[in-house]
Amino acid sequence: MDSSIKDIKSVYIETGRLNRNVIEKEIAISWYKCKLQSLHPGDQIRRNFTDSKCNFEYRFKNYVDSIIDGKYQYILANKNLHVCHSRLTDDLLKQINSIDDLYLGTNAGYIANKIKSNYQVRYDEHFLDALSIYCTCGIYLSDGNTSFGTLTLFSKDEVSSYEIIKIVETLNKYYKKETFEVLPVEDESNDYELALSELFNYDFDYFQDFEYKVNRLSSQMNTFLVKGTAGSGKTTLCQYFAMKKTGIIGYFNAEDVNNLLHEQCLIRLLSQNDTVIIESIEKLNESLLGLLTVYSEGLITQKYSLNHSNYKCKTLILSTTYSDCESSEIDLETKAFTKLISKLTLCTVNLVNSREFKAQSYDFAKRIIEKRNIKASNNFIKKVAFDLEHTDYKHAIENVENSLKLSVNAASDQVRLHISDHEMSMKTLEDFELDYIQMVFRQLDENIAATAEVLGIGRSTLYRKLEKCKMYQNNTLINK
Repeated sequence: MDSSIKDIKSVYIETGRLNRNVIEKEIAISWYKCKLQSLHPGDQIRRNFTDSKCNFEYRFKNYVDSIIDGKYQYILANKNLHVCHSRLTDDLLKQINSIDDLYLGTNAGYIANKIKSNYQVRYDEHFLDALSIYCTCGIYLSDGNTSFGTLTLFSKDEVSSYEIIKIVETLNKYYKKETFEVLPVEDESNDYELALSELFNYDFDYFQDFEYKVNRLSSQMNTFLVKGTAGSGKTTLCQYFAMKKTGIIGYFNAEDVNNLLHEQCLIRLLSQNDTVIIESIEKLNESLLGLLTVYSEGLITQKYSLNHSNYKCKTLILSTTYSDCESSEIDLETKAFTKLISKLTLCTVNLVNSREFKAQSYDFAKRIIEKRNIKASNNFIKKVAFDLEHTDYKHAIENVENSLKLSVNAASDQVRLHISDHEMSMKTLEDFELDYIQMVFRQLDENIAATAEVLGIGRSTLYRKLEKCKMYQNNTLINK
């Protein structure tokens, strides 16, 4: 083992100064990243608790097992850096389930996957002391067109170039066998992607401009800022942008996390995910706002500083409740917030709460009905307009379709009853009575005496009513 490498690493951990003349570029960058992630050489190997469905074909795993010399321990990691197969004897190495340096520190498998070429990390070049007794050799798995993942060897001695070339050539023979697959074919279709028209209930003319801007930004930008009041759909639009990108998505709402944990959560998300959604950025401190300003500027200009270039995140989606950065309610350094907002002017979408279109909801409801070539009563149109004002577009359309199924009437070609009318018409007087009793009971904090007094009935009668609607049995409240 090279004691000089160990000394250089110790100096770097203590002072932050790193001798780049001795340490290779990729090793140095990985050390920078590990320190940014608050890793320490004395830390244990961390485990990644996220799941990965991408696995290797069983024949490929058997083939690798047969060609790797028994003196080597190894792990097979997929494109997402998750360990899918291994042959390990060291109990310490058996803890590894990801080669991401967020969990394993500096290692050859991660670097090989990053640079798309074979790589070797020797002894104390590993950031974690737990790996310093090994040389790791990362072999990038690719047939020239498709990336499959990484094969990482663990050896007490350096792996010779001859051994690496021999393994690579043997793997190439496998790739050329047409009937053999390395990875099972994955279904890349997205069952969850919806059209914007199903997510946002806007006036038709306004929606056209909105849709054009959103689609233009999603195709041209890797950084987004979504502004809007509560209930305007900020989270929905953030997720819509994220679904347009590839890779792993990470989500963080600063309002839901203790201020002391903001930095740790943010660094991990940027390091671990391809796309990161950060909501309520107005809650972040000046330092983290500065980080997001520098990082987002790097994504826009494609120029990264050395300290941030090795973060995994390539798409950054931010949101804020405040459209005016000078609001007195903002609990942060206004200058830092203003600077970040100004940097993202061209990437910003200002959301309008759909309730601002109430005056036009009746006309919008009429257009929905006309598109289906049906006649409808004025009552039905009003009910559809009510749905548009108080629910989302998708729910309103579902109610229209369900109403059509229930309104088939041979004597009339006009739809008269909305689904809500059908639901009401099928209830008995007793049903309405029980609904009312439940409502009063809950509003009075489930107080038996107070409820009986308000309803003007005796307690024994109230007990029977509550038992009937299965809300009260054996003096124990059962929520419906």
